[in-house]
Amino acid sequence: SETLNLLNGLACTQDPSLILWFLNQHLKINPIIRDQDLAASIQRIARSSHGNQIAWNWIRDNWEQLFIKWGKSGSSLSGIIEAVSSRFINSRQRDEFITFANSITNKGTAYRQFQLSLDKIYAAIEWNRVKKSRSSSNIVRITD
Repeated sequence: SETLNLLNGLACTQDPSLILWFLNQHLKINPIIRDQDLAASIQRIARSSHGNQIAWNWIRDNWEQLFIKWGKSGSSLSGIIEAVSSRFINSRQRDEFITFANSITNKGTAYRQFQLSLDKIYAAIEWNRVKKSRSSSNIVRITD
C-alpha cells in the first residue's frame, strides 16, 4: 500500500530527469520496484501528461529489453502500448507510432494491441478534427 502510493507519486512528477531516472529503474537487474509492479508503474508514467512523451521515447529506445523481460506472450507489453498511445491525438504521433510498430519484426501477442491502439489514435485524430471544426463554426456564428 505504501509502496503503491510512492509509485503513484513518482509517476506524477513533472521533473523530466526524475521521470527518466524512474523509468530506468525498471530495467535494472534488482530494481527498486517489485516485479509485479513494473508494468503498471510504466503505464502510470505513460498515461501522465508530463511523462507521456518521455515514456514514449524511453519505450522505443528500450523495446528490446522490455520484450526480453516480458516475452512474446506477456500482457504487460500490451498494457504499456495501450497506456503510452492513449494520449496520441495528432498525425505526428500517429506516424511515429506506425513507424515504431513497423520497425518491430516480432511483436508477439502485442501485435493486436498495436492494431487496437492505432485504431484509437485514428479515432482521436478524427474527434479532434470534428471538435475544431465545430469550434470554428461556433466562433463564426458568434462574430456574425
